[in-house]
Amino acid sequence: MWWDIFWKNRKELGICASELEIIANAGNAFFGRNIKENERMLSIYLERLDFVIEQERKEQREKQRVAGAVSVIGGMMLVILFI
Repeated sequence: MWWDIFWKNRKELGICASELEIIANAGNAFFGRNIKENERMLSIYLERLDFVIEQERKEQREKQRVAGAVSVIGGMMLVILFI
């Protein structure tokens, strides 16, 4: 049920396939056999989500570095053209 709902609404939610898998399967943490199993499943999915978030942050930092270098080079080219 979780998977179907997230799959149908993934574009509106703006989540990619790997994020969809983690979030949709996290629903299992609420429907386990007992509280201990629920806690264990929830901690597993929280760790996976933290890993995905850290990977996205690394990618964003790399994109910002590239964009910064490109803007500096572009600015230098404009200065050279004006001279």
